[in-house]
Amino acid sequence: MRKIALIYLWCCLLQFGGIKGLGIQALLGQVASVQVTINRDSFRLGQEMELLMEVRHSPEVGIIFPDTGAFWSPFEVVARTPFLTRTTDSLTLDRVKYTLRSLVPGQDTKICLPWAAFNLTDTNRFTSCTDTLWFKSLLSAGSVENPMYKAPKQVFYLQDPPNYPVAIGLAILLLFLMMGLYRMFEKPFGRYLELRRIRKQYLTVRKEIHRITRTRLPAIDRVESLGQAWKSYLDKGNLHPYPLATLTTSELIPVIENWQELSSGNCREYLITFSQWVDKIMYAGYEPAANEIPAYASKLELVLEEVYEYRRSLVLAKKSG
Repeated sequence: MRKIALIYLWCCLLQFGGIKGLGIQALLGQVASVQVTINRDSFRLGQEMELLMEVRHSPEVGIIFPDTGAFWSPFEVVARTPFLTRTTDSLTLDRVKYTLRSLVPGQDTKICLPWAAFNLTDTNRFTSCTDTLWFKSLLSAGSVENPMYKAPKQVFYLQDPPNYPVAIGLAILLLFLMMGLYRMFEKPFGRYLELRRIRKQYLTVRKEIHRITRTRLPAIDRVESLGQAWKSYLDKGNLHPYPLATLTTSELIPVIENWQELSSGNCREYLITFSQWVDKIMYAGYEPAANEIPAYASKLELVLEEVYEYRRSLVLAKKSG
């Protein structure tokens, strides 16, 4: 990019030696002097400069300084700073400082500042003499055609900063969406997990019964393992206040007879018969036949299947309600 710096040379510092009076000579005679100075004799394009306007006048006269109107063009008034009025030797000094800036290069520019004076009886407007500003480039024509600055070889692309309000809004929207989906699928998903849990328990005890039946352990060990397996499975239902493994057969029979998970009377009778058969082997020295243990184990699976169906129906009834 070509950078052009301009130097602005003041031909004269806006000396208000010749004032075009638009009022009476008496009011103008009470103004001792009008002086305009600038803090620099040269400046670059876009660089700020300060212009100070001073008026010495009689204490009976008031001064109205230029505002920020269009007569400053092509300059832009960045700031307007008035100073406190000072009175010495029967003269009053009023001052205003203007901060100017120009971003428009061009041809010679003429500038003329309006101001006004007033007293108790009259008000008149005056203008300064017209002065000329010359624009002069610091670069020659050849340097503009062949600039010293070259385009960068590597181009860097700036990324837009994250839009945090949009991201927070999307996160809140996603949160509410997830909560809505959870409320919508809470019962079906909970039902699915509960059914999956009780089915896994049922398949595990069936697998254990098959393993015990096929093992080559002594009959007394296999029978004891079968008794522990079905009692452990029934304990997982939490439908009774005490573990079945801690009860004797005489204590277990009343519990079996009133057990809600056993809706069939045949299953209750079989569990009672099975418990008595286990006691006979464990404590009376009874030796079961070769096919007796598999037969009892097969009937035991039917009882456990009935318990599984009962527990499954409880889950379906609770979740649908």
